[in-house]
Amino acid sequence: MLLKTRKNVINAGLIHAGADGDGAAQVRADARQAGEARQLRQRQVHLARRAAELEAADIADEVARQLALIHQALGEAPKAKSMVQRGLELEPEHPALRQALAGLGGA
Repeated sequence: MLLKTRKNVINAGLIHAGADGDGAAQVRADARQAGEARQLRQRQVHLARRAAELEAADIADEVARQLALIHQALGEAPKAKSMVQRGLELEPEHPALRQALAGLGGA
């Protein structure tokens, strides 16, 4: 039986341990299992957050390119160049951003 917290596992083990002493080994095994499950949940949350960050970065470079085009159309070349450079910080090899930077007089 997998319990949610180490405290619950220990409390449950003390109740079931009784006088036979065999319960102590089970308490340790349950506590270890609960700790491993908690670590797996933490890792899952971390990976989900990282995936979201990577997806956001994937979209962000294209958003930067689109904003640069808007600034350029409004005659705001310095802002357009700034947006392109921000996009290139996220994705240095993005071909459309490199082309846009060259069109704005960047390197």
